[in-house]
Amino acid sequence: MHGLADQARLIGSMIADGWKETYLSRQIAGLPRARACLADLAPTRLIVTTSSAQHLPIWCALARTLGTEVPLVCYSTQILAVQCRDSFLPGVIQDIFMFLNADRYLVWNEFHAGHLRDFGIAADDVEISGPQILSGEPLPGSRKKNSQDAIIIDFFDQPPANHAYLIKLGAPTIYHTPERALATLDSVLTAMRQAFGKRPWLLRIKSKRGGNSMIAAAYSRRLEELAETDDRVVLLPPETSPLYLHPDADAAIGFPFVSPVVSATMAGCPGVFFDATGEVWDGDDIAGGIPVLRDIESLAAWLSDAVTPQVIAG
Repeated sequence: MHGLADQARLIGSMIADGWKETYLSRQIAGLPRARACLADLAPTRLIVTTSSAQHLPIWCALARTLGTEVPLVCYSTQILAVQCRDSFLPGVIQDIFMFLNADRYLVWNEFHAGHLRDFGIAADDVEISGPQILSGEPLPGSRKKNSQDAIIIDFFDQPPANHAYLIKLGAPTIYHTPERALATLDSVLTAMRQAFGKRPWLLRIKSKRGGNSMIAAAYSRRLEELAETDDRVVLLPPETSPLYLHPDADAAIGFPFVSPVVSATMAGCPGVFFDATGEVWDGDDIAGGIPVLRDIESLAAWLSDAVTPQVIAG
């Protein structure tokens, strides 16, 4: 599916599947600008992330006709979390990767490469590139850890999407709902209070890129309320690359199976997946050796064990 004719057929199938004409019209209207940018920059490679997992941008076909390679960055197995205890969407991951038909697939490590091969992607089309900074700038005031610093924990959430974003995505969500997200957020805060007591700590919350426009209102309000009422809670810009955060953090917590927890462990920062509702499919083969915890007490114990040696060593 590399030519413009194939892309036109793809657009037709998207409309037939219920995609909104307004979204497609905006994509098509942007093609002249995309052509001008491609001609001006003449890139040899433009990467696409899995945020486009349901739809490759139309400009990808245009870039290919101009000789630009368009690989897909596949750095997470998070989408497999749709296999929950109480519901299941069969074949979602395989259909998505075959649908995309990318020129090449970039992954962080052999663990991720193995998953793509299991889904039928040819080994020669998979390239292990390691974690990459896709957006953002380093945070000001980066600190060097020592025993006097507050404990810094990064929480990489998976914010529940609002209805408008779900319509654009064209796919249902059966796990990342406002109720589950709020339960997870509050459980993380409770676990930190239990683990650290009166010791100074800071929880940095980092949502997905582009998150502000997609987050469900109930969850967004809760985040804002926390940041306003508790100076130990900091909302980071969604565009901040997690790779800038890991050197300063004492530990990383994330929804199963978000990629920043993976990159944290690759950078030497302790990481854990936390499923407060206990509903995510039990899949150690997905977690890649990273612990998956399911209750407040277990998370508090893990935080205490993971952070204390680092603080003392600092």
